[in-house]
Amino acid sequence: LPAAALASSAARQLMGRHGTQHGAPLGALVRAQVLAVGGLLCGMWLSLSLCTYTDQVPAADGVRGDWSMQSPLPAGFDSQPGEEGRAVTAFAPPPPQEPALPPPATAPTSAPPTAATQQPVTNDANAFVDSSTVTSRDALVGGDEPLPGGYKLDREADADRIVKSGVTTYRGSQAAATTMPESPHAVFIYTAHRATLPKLLQSLELLDLNVLRCHPHTVHIFAEADISQQDVDTFVTLLAHAPEIRIQRTCFDHCSPRDDMTPAQAETWLKSLGFGWLGYANMCRHYSGAMYRLASLRSFEYYMRLDSDSWVLEEAPVDPFRLFAERNCLYGYSDISEDRVEVVQGLWDAVDAWMLDGANQVPTANATRVRAFVLGQEGGYNRRMYETNFEMGAMGPWRSDAWQGARGLMTHLEQAMGFYKQRWGDAPVHGIGVPLLMPVERVCKVGYEVFPQRHKWMSAADVDGWIKKARQRLASGASCPAGVPEALRGSDALRPPVGEQF
Repeated sequence: LPAAALASSAARQLMGRHGTQHGAPLGALVRAQVLAVGGLLCGMWLSLSLCTYTDQVPAADGVRGDWSMQSPLPAGFDSQPGEEGRAVTAFAPPPPQEPALPPPATAPTSAPPTAATQQPVTNDANAFVDSSTVTSRDALVGGDEPLPGGYKLDREADADRIVKSGVTTYRGSQAAATTMPESPHAVFIYTAHRATLPKLLQSLELLDLNVLRCHPHTVHIFAEADISQQDVDTFVTLLAHAPEIRIQRTCFDHCSPRDDMTPAQAETWLKSLGFGWLGYANMCRHYSGAMYRLASLRSFEYYMRLDSDSWVLEEAPVDPFRLFAERNCLYGYSDISEDRVEVVQGLWDAVDAWMLDGANQVPTANATRVRAFVLGQEGGYNRRMYETNFEMGAMGPWRSDAWQGARGLMTHLEQAMGFYKQRWGDAPVHGIGVPLLMPVERVCKVGYEVFPQRHKWMSAADVDGWIKKARQRLASGASCPAGVPEALRGSDALRPPVGEQF
């Protein structure tokens, strides 16, 4: 169409030069008509080409270029247009629903796996990148950066300098006897580091024997460069019933996520505090918010994070993710405590300033919930937090504009650099983020009766005793739990004790 317009303009100029009052020469008229018709055909060809190209561009449903979402939000967090076209997040939850739980999976009866070198199912840097959820690749490209261990960082896929984009996927040796649940799409998440490897191996075996055998879900392990392929083979052997085991390399110990902060500079800040180190600070930033931006986790609706010293001691009576979803929960915790004064310096001041900034459009009810949870009776910051050595939740709130957007709280906290200058932890950050993003009735307590895990304070010999019991149960051919225990069928299941939240 623009070409046709240019041709018509040229024809009029040509006619004008010859004087329309005396009549234009025949040759000029022919040339003008040829230009007009040719321009029209050219314009039609360009339009058709553009339409064809547009049809090939991936759709970006529910995604905005400022990292406001990487996958569709759960119900109650629908995007609504806000001031000056900026997308904001609606916080009103939907009415709770309690559909019946599905029957448990059938227990496999095959023998335990034997150790062997594991062959990956996939080893493709882009195998788990869903391009249909990316609106602007310019926002993701950061260039390659050499990392310890000989691998390179590809920020085009994950937009994070701490996590390599490639995911290597394995399948447990007994996974054929289990079936991946259709819903909810959930993932267990670990971090693997050489220093905590013995405890991690115990945790993985207990997870497999007491959870995955009857309630199979993906296990995603963020592995530091000091984790060898032999270690990975051991992970896969222990996770025999896992339908999918994902290994994604990280650079917590040696890398900086920012252009304006070198690893040495961050180490200097942390050493001046007398505690903390770069690997720990990067991990806290990762679990506070950066993890939820990763393309490798974009397809999951729910997650459960377990520390290397979090052990599932007994058989899970029900699929924790299904019960969590059935009870309409958005966040699940096992305990509430208080962080140390010295590791939260400046955190509340940064949060309070962000909430008071009118440009951030924080609803009054949400700000009130935050203050009710983390401020004492005298108005001071009480450092309350959910213990995050075990936590589970919906991915959606942590991917929302209110957390990850250009004016989101996580973005604000990252800009303050408090994870490195003050050693802020992910637990107090989530202690603020949970009441900010989620109504109290959708915050659930996941007790031992639902998911029988314990953290720390157990000797290796004690944990080995629990592993022996689980192995004996498997060897005896025990079946999976039948149905839902009576104690978990009522509406009070997963409901926190009165007064614990506020």
